[in-house]
Amino acid sequence: MERAVWDAFPNLYLKPYVAEASKNLLAQYAYDLPKGVTMTAPGFYAPQGRNVRSENTFPNLIQLANSFKSDGLRITNLEMETAGIYALSRMFGHQALSINAILASRVAGHFSSEPDKVVDRAIKMILERF
Repeated sequence: MERAVWDAFPNLYLKPYVAEASKNLLAQYAYDLPKGVTMTAPGFYAPQGRNVRSENTFPNLIQLANSFKSDGLRITNLEMETAGIYALSRMFGHQALSINAILASRVAGHFSSEPDKVVDRAIKMILERF
């Protein structure tokens, strides 16, 4: 998938890297959950394609991310933590898994009306599996 990341963002000045979730933890805790690719941004507002008062360096980031496909997977989540957690876990020989509560569709412009309930459901579900 790493080559696909480079090819999908030809004008990107950053050098993306790919890190994976633990296959063991996926099988143990997320066996029935939808799978996708999380794109980890280096910041919260402009790096995630949000409009702020200054000019956005990558104004079409959301559209580029939405068009990305590799091995039947698509980018389904955009946040700031997962890649760093996966990279650190791999460096130190640990296993990591990111379970994400999807609260918005930036492409469609829809946002959850009850984000706290979506997050609480995800937390309770995973805690019950422990």
